[in-house]
Amino acid sequence: MVLATLLAGLPAVPSAQAADITPRAALAVSVDSTGIPNGSTGAPVYWDWQRITMRLTWSVPDGSAPGDTFSVALDPALRASSFIPFDLRDSSGAVVATAAVAGGNVVFTLTDYVRTHTGVHGDAFFALAFNTSSFSSTTPNYVDVYGTRVGVNMDPGPDGLWNYKYGYWQPNETTATARDANGVLVQRDKPHIRWVVQLKSRVASPERDWSSLTITDVPSTGSHFNCTQAGAAWPGLRPEVDVVRQGAATAPQVTVVSCAPDKLVLRVTKQASDRGVYRVGFDGWLDVDTQGRPVYRDAQNNWHLGFNPEGYGNEAALDYDGWKDSFATVTERTAQGGAATGTGVAPRVDVEKYAGTWAGVKFVNGVAVLDESGQPASLPQLDHDAAPGLAVSPENATAITITVTNTGTEVLNDVVVTDEDGAADPDLSGFSCTYKGATTMPFQGFAPADTITCTVSLRGAFGSTHRDTAVVTARGAGTGTAVRDADQFNAVYSLGAPVVYMPPATVAQIIVNPVDAPSTTPLAPTVAVATDSPVLVSPAPADAGISGRPANRPQLALRKRALARAVRVGGTARWQIVVRNTGGGVAQRVRVCDTPPAHLVVTGPRTATVRVAGKAQRLRVAAVRGASCITVPRLAPGASVVWTVTATVTPGARRSVANSATATAAGLPVARTVSAPTLVAPPRPRPRVTPAVTG
Repeated sequence: MVLATLLAGLPAVPSAQAADITPRAALAVSVDSTGIPNGSTGAPVYWDWQRITMRLTWSVPDGSAPGDTFSVALDPALRASSFIPFDLRDSSGAVVATAAVAGGNVVFTLTDYVRTHTGVHGDAFFALAFNTSSFSSTTPNYVDVYGTRVGVNMDPGPDGLWNYKYGYWQPNETTATARDANGVLVQRDKPHIRWVVQLKSRVASPERDWSSLTITDVPSTGSHFNCTQAGAAWPGLRPEVDVVRQGAATAPQVTVVSCAPDKLVLRVTKQASDRGVYRVGFDGWLDVDTQGRPVYRDAQNNWHLGFNPEGYGNEAALDYDGWKDSFATVTERTAQGGAATGTGVAPRVDVEKYAGTWAGVKFVNGVAVLDESGQPASLPQLDHDAAPGLAVSPENATAITITVTNTGTEVLNDVVVTDEDGAADPDLSGFSCTYKGATTMPFQGFAPADTITCTVSLRGAFGSTHRDTAVVTARGAGTGTAVRDADQFNAVYSLGAPVVYMPPATVAQIIVNPVDAPSTTPLAPTVAVATDSPVLVSPAPADAGISGRPANRPQLALRKRALARAVRVGGTARWQIVVRNTGGGVAQRVRVCDTPPAHLVVTGPRTATVRVAGKAQRLRVAAVRGASCITVPRLAPGASVVWTVTATVTPGARRSVANSATATAAGLPVARTVSAPTLVAPPRPRPRVTPAVTG
């Protein structure tokens, strides 16, 4: 596979409105020639009717806006007749971008996802057809497709030596399978597939001529024949004989012997001496429900909404004057799709008011180090949140500092800092704030980990006390979420040099006073939910109920939930994992794994009691790359595995913890993964100690 880098990423620039951000996106496209044989030159060699698969990796700059687009130009050697628009989703099912063809480009359009996520990136794959207009039919053709050299052979066509059958979408796959916003087929008054049966010129061994051929054709699930008759014509079938090479006589004739939606019988007659090369074509239609949406039925007679994932085909039985043969074919929809992800953003802000100096909020790998209540893990030494507070001289003004820090993962706008004197005395003066040289509020573009510094002077009368509150308000630039934080400062005026007053509580005894706790409103944790089955709202034909199960194949649905809303450090957290086979086939070797993050230690014996199909079983718990895993040898359709995982919360856990669960089975290409959070409650205060209040 040869990789051609199309465009390099440039620095992010926030988008005020939808725009083409291709110059600022990072895109790389490659040719996936898996399964294609190499020719004598080492290049993969395709037939002209085959599709060539493109694979794209992409990322967009932070600050991209919903509606922004990036695009890949179609290579001149290709055409998009087989391209079907599709969505790129993240692991929770949220649509990150949509893909469609427009103006000679594959265009990807971003959704609201970019408002609440950073580092948005993904991959996509799609198939395109060759542009054969200038290809030679006698010599191999070599073209460069996105930097990869490939060969293309033109199919010489049938020679009358073989029977075979094929189908193709009409007028093309994009039009034949297009659906509107309600999932209804756009093309409902025309056939969708054209079936072709290639005929032999002579049959049997030794070879002999034939004069009458009976074709019995049975469609697979999801398609049918339209047996509408108008006099001698069959407008829903349009049976005809196509002449590849004319024989000595007139072309053969085809007639309809019988027609039913699930079975078609045709008869082809010709002169026995005619050894021309011929093929017979007729139309097929997709099954739809009463609303016009495509449906199909599995081997267990369950109806499903959507296109048949196993493709559309039929089986033809041929009887050439007593010499019989049969074969089948399948026409599949072109495989294309993609996935995307990003880091969820959460707005958060912190304000601290203090005397003296402070190193500020600590960040590790760009993440603020906070305590269990969301406050900085290390506060200023002279941070006097509780009365009586800092002892200051009434003779001289005392300089007080207010530091505002963006401790979240989202840029903040409309940042306003105020200092409110709760005692209503004129002790404060000279209040001012500065951010990147600007002094006029509100401040805009307050980036994560940035700080705003404010100063104010404090001076009062001997013997009096002072209390005021520094307040910061802001709004997430992308999410629009309002955030706020407040920090109280206390002082007492006494003669002499300032002295530091500290309450008799130790650091381990300090807890958050709910009254003064910040009103920051971060985004709720995202819980990934498996989206395995379509939501169906109406019945399919034949008065049959619609099932969400894929025909004859297993499929896993994974659900996980925390059994306790909140736990404390040192306590036990429990999660219930449920894996269900929502498919129509038996799932073999189902492995369920639970991976704890930092500050979680999975406890319990090396075996676990698990309910499989409603019955308790004792299974071994194996350690696999940091995860705890169980394996169920066999899970029948509709059956579930229920496993309860227990973990101990260790010191250092903050706000919430969540461990992820993954389910896989033999033969399933995609693993299901979800996570579930549980809150970590602040530690209980020690008895008989008056707590101090932190900002």
